[in-house]
Amino acid sequence: MSAREPVVPHSPLAAVLAGIEAEKIRLADELNTDPVQTLAHVARILQSVQDVPGTPLSVRQAASDAGLLAGEVSARLRAIARDLRPTILDDLGLAAALRQLAADFVDSSGLALQVEISGVPQRGVSELEVVLFRVAEEALRNAELHAAATQINLSLRRRAGRMVMTISDNGIGLDRAERGAKVSTGLWQMRERLRSVGGRLAIRSPPAGGTLVIASAPAGA
Repeated sequence: MSAREPVVPHSPLAAVLAGIEAEKIRLADELNTDPVQTLAHVARILQSVQDVPGTPLSVRQAASDAGLLAGEVSARLRAIARDLRPTILDDLGLAAALRQLAADFVDSSGLALQVEISGVPQRGVSELEVVLFRVAEEALRNAELHAAATQINLSLRRRAGRMVMTISDNGIGLDRAERGAKVSTGLWQMRERLRSVGGRLAIRSPPAGGTLVIASAPAGA
């Protein structure tokens, strides 16, 4: 099975989630193959205008400004496509995708994030790997927006035939953070995603404070 083949679902919920992922892939591909390439062509035309001998300075400046704007829009569209379906997930697998997710998270949030990954093979993307990646995205988003954390730890290990991912933070704890409807919705989405691959989600507030998210599922899912 190729990295971009849709997974055959084994439950109604899995069918919905698989359909969402397939649509994200389609949209990401369309953004990269049509608007982005069109903007690149526009940028080349604008550059050619600047290179024409005798072109007035005002026209050269306008073409230069428009070219820069086209480049900025193109970069934004590529970022949106990457958010819809990170190509690194399909190309290099879950471990690499999580490390890239962590690096992007640190850059955008300014929070400290430590990542530990072991026993995760590099292979074609499975339904389970997509689920774990999406769960990590949501858990990190919750930690940034609602937990008031300054330190986050993410680990992924294969243990006794299961993939186990934990995300912990030193924030305000689940009881206070979960009062927001968006947090509750995010937790529900994580739980339902894991259920679709025979997994489960556990969320704890340790005595020392913060929140601990544990996502696990059969490694063969």
